[in-house]
Amino acid sequence: MIGRRFLVAHGAAHVLLRTDCVWPQGTDVEGEASELAGLLLTPPGLFTRAVRAAFTSGVDPWDPDTGGLVAAISDSLLIPGWLAAYRLADFPGIHLQLIPIDKETA
Repeated sequence: MIGRRFLVAHGAAHVLLRTDCVWPQGTDVEGEASELAGLLLTPPGLFTRAVRAAFTSGVDPWDPDTGGLVAAISDSLLIPGWLAAYRLADFPGIHLQLIPIDKETA
């Protein structure tokens, strides 16, 4: 279901951009279509409400491992986890750290 939603949004993005889909080839057109598809699936108001809902459900916003927040957003909006992480990286006030850092080598 989640993958289908992204594919539909990706196709809609190509229609809006008036371009042909050559996915999964990594062209500039595909990057632009994927970016637009992500925005179509996570409009600002809806995305903000999903983030707030995740926090009120018990996800700790100060936990350096934000995997739980990514999963909560992904489940709430029915979007791929990578898209939730991508959009969270630009969300104001959230420091996204998905890869644990070894304190001895940091």
